[in-house]
Amino acid sequence: MIHSIYKTVKHIKFLEKPCAFLKYMAVLSFFCLFLLPLISHALPTDKKITIAYQQTNKFSQQLIDHLIKDINNNGYNVEKIQLQEPLNTEKFQQQQLIIALGSQATKILLEANIHKPTLSLLIPKDFSDALEKNQPNTSHWSRLVIDHPIKRHFNLISAIFGTHYKTGLLLRPHTQPSELLFKQAAAESKQTLTTYYIDQTAQLTPAIKSLSKEVDVLLALPDPVIYNKRTIRGILLSSYRYKLPIIGFSKAYVKAGAIAAIYSKPEQISKQAVNIIKQFFKENNFHKKIYYPTDFSVSLNHKVAHSMSIRLPESSAITEQIKKSEKTP
Repeated sequence: MIHSIYKTVKHIKFLEKPCAFLKYMAVLSFFCLFLLPLISHALPTDKKITIAYQQTNKFSQQLIDHLIKDINNNGYNVEKIQLQEPLNTEKFQQQQLIIALGSQATKILLEANIHKPTLSLLIPKDFSDALEKNQPNTSHWSRLVIDHPIKRHFNLISAIFGTHYKTGLLLRPHTQPSELLFKQAAAESKQTLTTYYIDQTAQLTPAIKSLSKEVDVLLALPDPVIYNKRTIRGILLSSYRYKLPIIGFSKAYVKAGAIAAIYSKPEQISKQAVNIIKQFFKENNFHKKIYYPTDFSVSLNHKVAHSMSIRLPESSAITEQIKKSEKTP
């Protein structure tokens, strides 16, 4: 207490000196006039971010919860809006950034011509490519797709089965340009790739039967036309009948019967999305049109693998091997 009083008295005596007082006021004025506005400008609290979604499931709701928490922790204002008809476009025009959750939410916003910076999450790359072709101006739009880098899938197959494996792939005719990229990634992983094209779901069972005679494993991609709620049961039953293990693209697909999948958890997606948001507000633009997931997890179905006489390594060992492969030039 005595020490505190002594410091106060000393400070008052210092200010009583004319020269010292003038210097003190000059520094204080400089801070108020020049430094304080710069600091206030640097604060992100005036940035308005909206999470737009149409419908939610357990996964997307978890992602929304993580996004709100992570965005708030970084000092930004965030709200969520469920898209309804008619669309309140004026509300979105007031935002500095829109986060579109899912394919349909993205489609609605792009078709509404809301030319505000938009970052899409939980959207397949093929679907986003098709949207971009149909929209005249997408310079304001970027997306963090759910597809993982192509080579990561083959690194997963190598981590489970080893090299020199034959992988099968189901594609639709319009996705044919992707085949070359997959073949290159397979070759780099010392695997071979056999592609089967289908344009209607009735061809799925015959395609899986044919592939089972030529390949060792089927790589499933997040194509909503081939792999959806209506087809998943038939695909998995056919693969089980013909002893063709499936590498899926989500934890749910593994739970349903695929033997393994690479996927990103809601918290992993949220963390990467917030990093993209911070970079956007810092530079006022997106670095990329398409971002791929950087962090990932591995899900395994030991029961289905065992029924196919496949011995799976531990997920931690698989994850470590994949990350090691990605670090190797």
